[in-house]
Amino acid sequence: MSNNVVNISAAIKLKLEGVGGLKEVYDYHPSSPIVFPYAVVAWNGYPSARFGDTIRNEREVAFKISLYQERTETGFGNEKSERIIMEVTDEITTAFDNDTTLSGTVKLVTPITATVDYTETPVGDTRVATFDVECLTVVDSLT
Repeated sequence: MSNNVVNISAAIKLKLEGVGGLKEVYDYHPSSPIVFPYAVVAWNGYPSARFGDTIRNEREVAFKISLYQERTETGFGNEKSERIIMEVTDEITTAFDNDTTLSGTVKLVTPITATVDYTETPVGDTRVATFDVECLTVVDSLT
């Protein structure tokens, strides 16, 4: 089991690339996105760690996934954008519900949560869903 943040981020990105409704997945915030919907995976720190036993500790590694869908009239428009953001949100939550170890990369991915909001981006009014992903890892502890 790998507890490396880079490996966990790559596993999350790979999981999202399997979501059919997403057009693109980034591990950085693009300055000028071209296609929608797209997602960004960002490391969000280590919210907690605890003693496991004499040779292992447990550590939570947190990530945020931001899902963006433009709402401009020249693009999808409001109605279609709302439908797309809901459909892709369902696909993302299902993907993580069906793989609670990220294919063995972590010990456990807790059920993800999501919030939705509106934001301005370079293309205009955009709907954004933000997912909290918390992964439990086992870290070797030498005594």
